[in-house]
Amino acid sequence: MADPFSAVGLAGSIAGLVALSDLLFRALIRFGREVKSAKKDVESVASEIRNLSGTLHNLSLLASAFDDDQPSFRLDHVAACRQTIVQIQTHVDKALADFNGANKGKSFARRPLWPYSSKETKTLLEVVSRHKATITLALSADSMKAMLQCLSSQSDMGEALEEIKKSVKNITTRITIDKQRQQILDFFLLVNPQPNLETSVRLRHPMTGLWLTNGLGFQQWLDLPNSRLWLSGIPGAGKTVLAGSIIQESIQRATASTSQACCFFFCDYKNEKTQNVVTILGSLASQLGRQSDAAYTLIEEYYEELHPHRANPSTPEASKLQSLLESMTDTFDKVFVVVDGLDECGDDPEVVETLSSLAQNSPSISMALLSRNESHIWECLDGEYEHLDIAAQSGDIQLYVGAELEARIRRGRLRLNNMTLKDEILHRLVIGAQGMFRWVSCQLDYLCELPTDREKREALGQLPPTLTATYERILRRHTHPRSIQIIRSALNLIVNARQPLRISLLCDAVSLRDDATMIDEDDKINGEELMRLCSSLVRSSQYADYEDPPLELAHFTVQEFLQS
Repeated sequence: MADPFSAVGLAGSIAGLVALSDLLFRALIRFGREVKSAKKDVESVASEIRNLSGTLHNLSLLASAFDDDQPSFRLDHVAACRQTIVQIQTHVDKALADFNGANKGKSFARRPLWPYSSKETKTLLEVVSRHKATITLALSADSMKAMLQCLSSQSDMGEALEEIKKSVKNITTRITIDKQRQQILDFFLLVNPQPNLETSVRLRHPMTGLWLTNGLGFQQWLDLPNSRLWLSGIPGAGKTVLAGSIIQESIQRATASTSQACCFFFCDYKNEKTQNVVTILGSLASQLGRQSDAAYTLIEEYYEELHPHRANPSTPEASKLQSLLESMTDTFDKVFVVVDGLDECGDDPEVVETLSSLAQNSPSISMALLSRNESHIWECLDGEYEHLDIAAQSGDIQLYVGAELEARIRRGRLRLNNMTLKDEILHRLVIGAQGMFRWVSCQLDYLCELPTDREKREALGQLPPTLTATYERILRRHTHPRSIQIIRSALNLIVNARQPLRISLLCDAVSLRDDATMIDEDDKINGEELMRLCSSLVRSSQYADYEDPPLELAHFTVQEFLQS
């Protein structure tokens, strides 16, 4: 699993920053042609931004050369660099917008005004210069760890960081586990949420989501006892990716003290087991049982109650598991509980009501829940939970688009003859996203399939406004009867399969014609072509450990679209 703070994730994110700095440089050059006063100031800032962009590009290449990861480092200096670039871009865009608005309908146009005074420009140049100096220092590093130390404001890394790194990658284990203890803990761990966490962390771009984790509401949730946080958002806003960030922050906080613990779960529309309240509570209990001997003793007692001597074993009950968790959490001063995807459990309020009751009855629990803002969830949580409405921030969207553009251009998936089109793509997608990462991803997939700049530019003028319209466009573009049949068969098999289907098996299934009993070699479709036909609707399993991974629907909204 590629961690987002690994070389791949870091290099991609810095490449996105390169795209933003390039965009700003070209904007400054255009602005400089129009401005009358402060021309030298504009040229000086443009020159510094150009140099900064070159330094960032070299940093991206260096990050790509390293293969070890350090997920515990915060990229403070890179985030600060991004903030400076975005700030300048915002001021320049506003100055140009004011200029265009003032000149509308006038026969004599006035010149745009540089939005910084001479003193402010000097300060700005110093800030950009410091960013460049820090990044230049990072370029001298001989390892990923050394490079990240240069880019982080943290100073005390040592053994504590290594412990944090391990705890983020694996459910924290603080007790000695022998074969019997493992058997007991695994009995309650019907679904291991670790692969979902790894997928969530892998999908997150570094420096995104800081608006949440650095925000006052989240910091209060971390600090205050028995705090409750409900984060809701529209489909495709990146809730599950943010859940990964919340879990990472919680694990890091809990790792600092043996009197604190963290447990988490992901409800997943693709796995019915994860939508069951017994599965959820059992997983949380299993995780807590690993984090102190006192908590383990309690889960062991319940296991023995379910497995009486010379009698048939019983299955766990939701009410008993809730009581067990309440007792287990009492063995800690503070327990962070994070559950994502409540809306993926359907309309039955049992899951949300049980979790809400658990938080109410356990003063040591600080609970964070993530979902869409659906009525049965709102009715249960309203007034009891601090509510944060999630929509992907424009700054995060901008960084994501920039990084994805650079990555797709580098891999040859997106070919542009005129590189100014890259600026237009970034601008149009950021405006049209309306807080949806998922929407942006689909548009980028579509643009990659268009052969010329003209067609790409025309597509930017006709972007579907919603995810539903986006999925409809994906299906409508195929007109050949055989292609339509293959797509329909593949999606039908994926949706209705009892267990995930590997790509090779799926290819064989859709290659068999309706009137045939055997697959003709001329009819065989390969996995790459099947993925191309289904495009943004499917993806290979994110945490499969083999070369022939299962295919799954790319997002919960795809399943909803297909079932509607």
